[in-house]
Order: sequence, then structure tokens, then C-alpha cells
Amino acid sequence: GVLGFPAAYANVEALDHDAASRLGGKLAGVFHEAHKKRLLFDPMTTPIDVSGDHEFIAPDYRNGAQRGPCPGLNALANHGYINRKGVTSLTEVAGAINQVYGMGVDIATLLAVMGTVFVGNPLSLNPGFSIGDVAGAGGGNILGNVLGLLGTPRGLNGSHNIIEGDSSNTRADLYVTGDASTMVMDQFQSFYDMAGEGEGVYDFDLFVDRAAIRFNETIATNPNFYYGPFTGMIARNAGYFFACRLLANYSSENPTGL
Repeated sequence: GVLGFPAAYANVEALDHDAASRLGGKLAGVFHEAHKKRLLFDPMTTPIDVSGDHEFIAPDYRNGAQRGPCPGLNALANHGYINRKGVTSLTEVAGAINQVYGMGVDIATLLAVMGTVFVGNPLSLNPGFSIGDVAGAGGGNILGNVLGLLGTPRGLNGSHNIIEGDSSNTRADLYVTGDASTMVMDQFQSFYDMAGEGEGVYDFDLFVDRAAIRFNETIATNPNFYYGPFTGMIARNAGYFFACRLLANYSSENPTGL
């Protein structure tokens, strides 16, 4: 079923570490196994190229560049692995996710299809989607919008409760602030401070703790908190595990990433 948590539960007992671990354990295992399979064929001895065609260039917002809620896709656009304007095609983004982050082609393609179908242009001659707002959602579908059945491409900023959900790491809840795409600096700072003053290690256990903290913060502040079987259990938790696994540094000393 679907779980909703009204503000009346603001004093609910904090979600314990074991519960949070169980909540995302299976999903994390899938990502971990997929990463190990990639390492079997690609030792990742060559750093990702961030020079030349792939040097960092800040987005040109004045000329319509789009950036959105996914830091991974934002980075791909900033480094030219997908269109720097932030409007990408299904094939381009799937290939870039696989090449840069090492995600399996199967999962990368699934995510690209979800973005294209749910918030993009699935019937375009070049199917794709905007990683940000509606303004950059791309060209029209070859069949129009099929008498309104497909609606208007919304971009990832319009993917609430489809691809992104409540209680994310550094973004606010849509029905609390009206903006679920812009990074909230206070949330980022509280996450950043969790590693303390030591080595600054952000490992899997820390991400599990962070997910539990945000879960309970949202219960306390969002009377419309929605934690559905897909939006909550899969999409929301995937955001934490993608950051933990795909944005980590891997070395012989830390083969599982930090």
C-alpha cells in the first residue's frame, strides 16, 4: 500500500538504523553487484577525462541552458558528456551514464527511458528530455501530443512523485516549498557536516543514516509526505544509493568506494 505521514506524527520516534538499513538494503545490493560486475571487465585504471571537450563550463542560463535536481546529470552536461544545454537524447544520456559513472547499460537505459517517457518527448524523431525545466524540454513529438494524451514535456523539474520524491538528501519537498529541484544549502551543510572533522568519509552507512534523518524530518514538516511503493521505496532511496556508489572514489585501498 501507500504510506502517508501527516504533521500529527511530528513527534514520532526516530526511524532506527536497522529499519533504515532494511528499507534500502536490497536496492543497495543490486547496485553494488552491478558495480562489481563492471569492475570485473573494466578495472577503471584511467580517470574520467575532464579536459578538452570535457572541461568544466558553467551553464549558460541566459541562452536557455537547463540544470535540474540530479547532480549526476548536471555534471554530465557541465562537462559536455551530454548536450551542454541540458536537453539530451535517450541514447546520448544512456551512453554517458555508462561511460562516466560505470552504471550498467541495462539500468542506464531504463533511467533514460523513464526520463524520456514520463517527462520528455517519447515520439520525437530524436527522443529525449530536459534535465531541468519545461523551457528546455526539446522539440515536438512527430504525432503532436496525441490529442493531449502525452501532455507537455515537463523536464526533470516536473518529475515529482514519478522520478524524484519527498525526503531527498539536499532538495526540499515540493508541497512544502513549491520547489523540489533547487539545492537547499542548509540541507547540504547538515549532510556535509555528518562526516565530522576526521577524514571526511561518506560511506554506505553514513548515507543510510542520512536517509533516516531526512525521512523523519519530512514526517515532522510535510503534512503531504508521500512514500509510495515505487516513489518512496525505489526512486527516493535510489537517489541516496546512486550518490553513494556512482560518485564515490574507488581505489585499491577502498575498492567499494568512499
